[in-house]
Amino acid sequence: MVMTTNSNAKRVSLIIWGIYIALFTLYLTGYFFPGSRNWGFHFLGFLPIPWFFLYIVWMGLSVVLILAGHAEKLVGRLTTMMHRRPTVFLSRTIIGYLILAFALRVEAPLLGDSFTFIKNYTDFYTGQSPLEPWHEPFAIYFFYLVLEIIGHATISEIMRTFFVVDLALGVIFLIITFQICRQIIGDPTDRMLVFLFLIFLPYINFFFGYVEIYALTLTLLSLYVYLGVLVVNKKLPFALFCLYGTIITFVNYLNGLLWIATGYLALLEFRQGGGKSVVRGFSLSALMALAVLGVVNFDLSRLIDQSPISHFLSLTTDISEYNKYSQAFTLFSVGHAVELANYILLMCPFAFMLIITSLACQPRLAIANPLNTFLGLITISYIGLLGVVKIQQGMANDWDVLASYFFGITLFAAVLFVKFFDVSRVRVFPLLYRRHSYTQSSTFS
Repeated sequence: MVMTTNSNAKRVSLIIWGIYIALFTLYLTGYFFPGSRNWGFHFLGFLPIPWFFLYIVWMGLSVVLILAGHAEKLVGRLTTMMHRRPTVFLSRTIIGYLILAFALRVEAPLLGDSFTFIKNYTDFYTGQSPLEPWHEPFAIYFFYLVLEIIGHATISEIMRTFFVVDLALGVIFLIITFQICRQIIGDPTDRMLVFLFLIFLPYINFFFGYVEIYALTLTLLSLYVYLGVLVVNKKLPFALFCLYGTIITFVNYLNGLLWIATGYLALLEFRQGGGKSVVRGFSLSALMALAVLGVVNFDLSRLIDQSPISHFLSLTTDISEYNKYSQAFTLFSVGHAVELANYILLMCPFAFMLIITSLACQPRLAIANPLNTFLGLITISYIGLLGVVKIQQGMANDWDVLASYFFGITLFAAVLFVKFFDVSRVRVFPLLYRRHSYTQSSTFS
């Protein structure tokens, strides 16, 4: 395990404190000057005044508790419980999540994708149109089956059904995340902090009755990571993991980028003498894909929504009228840079900071072992997609499209950080999830 020296540890601590103060200042600025150019940090400007003062108290109290050492005592108690009584720790976490989910339950579908999502089902049930698969056929059909079982007569029934499903998926997500941390993080304190870091991110709102497919996407993505860890540790046959890769691709086609990481594990398996397992895995995947095509009589319109609109930003403005209508800026433009900066500030600025800081000091950490490389490839794939993808309604409206993939990015950041940073870690790490715990509860609730 690579560790920093005392001087480097102090330098990293100062960097984290500096970013913490900078974010605090940005959010205060966003309160006084909310606008379209700072949508990633202006949420306080649209909340009642008490929230503004509560934010100041919360952030200030966090600093005081950490500097006074009280955070370390709390971390110590939680670490002991997680290490010695893991079932009790996980059970209490799940109960806490359920209480929070009921308190912050989504009461109405948003006038956007959530509304369109419900209309897709209601139009199908009333015979007005077929069930559109969009770019997530398995997810669409999954929720169709659930709606058939629980209820879909009214919008309120559909909302209730999604809430029930989201609660179940949220519990599964917590269990999987808990198991991932137990598998890959050796130090008990690191394990507990990384677990909290992963669950205090904006994507946790998907499990509060959010009417979309992303609760399913995030849960299955966490399962993909967990299965990948098992493959790396030789606890799961690669062939089964490869087959699961096909299933998760049909759940949401954005998951197709995970095949880059899957390909790395296939290469690793081949180099370790598992050539037959690799062949078996890709053969099962091909058969699975053919079976899916056979079920829909090779009618691709039942598996993907075909559109003349490009899903990627163009280099120039010389594009079709369709794409001009759906594109506000080109790839290399100030508007795009501002959009990306806001999105990162909204989702998880500390994850990017941890990755940059760790790799700047220890570049070889990214390929130090197969697990790091596996998570690194997931991170590179979706950071790359984030840089070129065109979100037609803009990232401010469609923040949820790529939010699930911050699970892999954040896990990679945390793994690098706990391997690189040792001294005073307990005093700075709580800053990372204290900031998110307030942001996620107030921004999306």
